[in-house]
Amino acid sequence: MGACALASEYADDLVVGTAREVHTAIADRCFTLTDRATAGSARLPRMLHDGICRVVYTGVGGGLRAVSSGFREAERRGRGARLEDTAKGRFAMSVMNGLIGDRILEDQPDLAISMAVRVSGQDVSLDPPGLARVFPDATADIVVFLHGLSENEEHWNRHRERVGGSYGDRLAAETSWTPVYLRANTGTGRARVPRCRTTTSTSRSCDSRATRWTGVGESCRAGGGDVCSARTRPRRPWKCG
Repeated sequence: MGACALASEYADDLVVGTAREVHTAIADRCFTLTDRATAGSARLPRMLHDGICRVVYTGVGGGLRAVSSGFREAERRGRGARLEDTAKGRFAMSVMNGLIGDRILEDQPDLAISMAVRVSGQDVSLDPPGLARVFPDATADIVVFLHGLSENEEHWNRHRERVGGSYGDRLAAETSWTPVYLRANTGTGRARVPRCRTTTSTSRSCDSRATRWTGVGESCRAGGGDVCSARTRPRRPWKCG
């Protein structure tokens, strides 16, 4: 329900709005040329055309918003799965945040993605007990995977059945690296292109998370095709209990 509501809510801007703007631009040029060629006789047809277009596009947009409200109300009543509860829902959130993340952050912050370490489709608490719980076999070397535009951390699992595991799983099996996956809102100005070399705020976010991983010997970030590494001074591993 949540995915349908999200898609319907912004379809007016992303689909109908685009069609309306292209239609209007083409119609303006055509009617302007026709009006000049016919000494102004195209004004009445243009007025009729513009009026009909406004009614049609307004009606379609209003219908989509009404559908979105219905889906949202159904979700509030517990009908259907929440967006975060299914892989398809999380994918829909990532796509929409990638396309119009700034607007979602302002209009509906509850649907805006915040950068977080992710395991099994959930955010990970970045305190020592939380990290130890989800990374019980962590080594002192970590590699942080950051996805591309309109993707999420599950993008790294594509084709895992065909190739014998995700890239991170195979890396962990063959080396000392511990894979850590981030999810970010790629549609905001702060993380438009989440590459460690080009996005200062994203790099700082990665660094701030790495510093909470006690016992780090070397850290490496992979995202958008770039790999960045930084050596840090080893510290004591975390202790729980």
